[in-house]
Formats: sequence, structure tokens, C-alpha cells
Amino acid sequence: MAKMGAAATEKFLSKSLIFTSSGSNDLFGYYHSNSSIPKEEFLSSLGLAYENHLKLTYLCYSTLSNFTQVEDACCGAGKLGGESFCTPDDNLCSNRDQYLF
Repeated sequence: MAKMGAAATEKFLSKSLIFTSSGSNDLFGYYHSNSSIPKEEFLSSLGLAYENHLKLTYLCYSTLSNFTQVEDACCGAGKLGGESFCTPDDNLCSNRDQYLF
């Protein structure tokens, strides 16, 4: 970033495709361990762990991702807008790019 500058780096990254590969060590470890956990359950647990990690990352570092609203949803119903899914008929916030949910 120091060589390009903050603005140039932001522009470059905004046009970038970022690929994250993770979990291969977990998969190989599972198959070599002769685990009694069914593979479907194990794979599901990996997916849930990764999903939770991503959510925590966005919540903890929301200012780095330009989200200003991380505690309630832009649409939905109930507590924090999270007790029902958003529907095509919902009135969305005009600034929904600032909402994590």
C-alpha cells in the first residue's frame, strides 16, 4: 500500500477477485484419522465454522469494510430485523450498502 498509496490500493482492490482457500488440512486430517463422525456431519461443521468466522470478522472489523450498521438489518422483521428474511416486497434502506445485514 505504501508504494501505491491508499487511494490507488483501494481502487485496485475494488476491482480484484479475492480467492480464499481453506480447510484442506482439516479434510486431509479427517480422512487420515479414521474418524467415527459421518463425513456429511464433518463437512457441515467445517462450513458452519467458516461461516461463523466470516461473520465475526465482519463484525469485529466492520469499519474496514465500510459497514456502519452492524447491529440491525436494513430489512426484515422482529428484533434487529433478523427474525424473518427480507422479501422482494420489503422497503429497503436507501443506504443499504452501509448495512452488514
